[in-house]
Amino acid sequence: MEALFKLLQKTYDTEDFDVFLNPVSVYDLTEKDCLVKWRENEVLLEFQNEEIRKYVSELLKKPIHTMEELEHNDIFHFFYENELLFLIPKILRE
Repeated sequence: MEALFKLLQKTYDTEDFDVFLNPVSVYDLTEKDCLVKWRENEVLLEFQNEEIRKYVSELLKKPIHTMEELEHNDIFHFFYENELLFLIPKILRE
């Protein structure tokens, strides 16, 4: 599934996307931090404040989001650049 997400993300040239969480990722969310693992990678995100904890929690609690739902902050960009999030064209939803 991850390979399919990569292909779809690269194939379609559109600005209207849904955001998909990488299906091979697993996470352990606590009040202070979140350990995220995918493939052979892992990262520990230490929350600086409640707003960041809430954002990460909302991001990870469901596999699909619309672009409008998510603030495009540093966490979003980190997840996207490290293939924890994929931008899949909405045209495939219809």
